[in-house]
Amino acid sequence: EELKDESEQFVTLSFINSVCLRDHISLFFDLNWFAPGLNFASNVGFDFFMTRSGFRPFVGLGVGVQHFDKGGPVGKDVGPSGTLHAGFLVDVTDRAQVRFRVPYYAVANHSRDHAAGFEVGVLFFGRFRNVKKLNYN
Repeated sequence: EELKDESEQFVTLSFINSVCLRDHISLFFDLNWFAPGLNFASNVGFDFFMTRSGFRPFVGLGVGVQHFDKGGPVGKDVGPSGTLHAGFLVDVTDRAQVRFRVPYYAVANHSRDHAAGFEVGVLFFGRFRNVKKLNYN
């Protein structure tokens, strides 16, 4: 209820980064700003992909720190957070993907905030994304 007092909906601007660790596992690192207000979060975790095709459904989980500005002392508005999410990636080109994700955030702050949302993101890659190590044995 306290988050609804701030706003019924938040718009998120994020810096998203993903590092492929294995064929079906990647490490993500997200920095988020939730508007309106000075609401920030950073999350790190793992995404688990069902396929390696051009359409990749995934589930993921992560941990981080979240701050919702409610006008009170900073210590009551900030706390460790956990996120669970599901979504999919679509390859647009060899160097770009679009990510659709439905996250659920739970924050261990004074008011035990939690929220769900819908995100659309674009990921860009360098030109050496598909380069693999050759084994001659």
